Amino acid sequence: MKKLFTLLALTVALFLGSQDAQAQETQKASEAPEVVAKEKVNELNEQLQLNGEQQTALFRAYVAQDYNYNKYLKVLDANSAEYKTKKAEYDNNLNETAKNVLTTEQYTKFQALQKKK
Repeated sequence: MKKLFTLLALTVALFLGSQDAQAQETQKASEAPEVVAKEKVNELNEQLQLNGEQQTALFRAYVAQDYNYNKYLKVLDANSAEYKTKKAEYDNNLNETAKNVLTTEQYTKFQALQKKK
């Protein structure tokens, strides 16, 4: 009886541990747009030496882009014309913001970094 109880407790512990691991993976896959945007702006800041105003503007643009991707593009087929049109629109909005707030030299580097991705 004692062995059965120990086996049952071990089974429950393993089951709960696997549930927790799956929840963490799901959480990482669907990070908030603000988290993703902050990471992207930090990466750009290392490359382009952005000032505070530039960081704020790009952060807002990345949040909007990621939000739109998550809300509107995830439900569409990636091969559909609507998907491609909306993605181009969201990417263009980001590029326009970058063009408006970055210096010419920074924007050239920004475009090069975008093409690498």
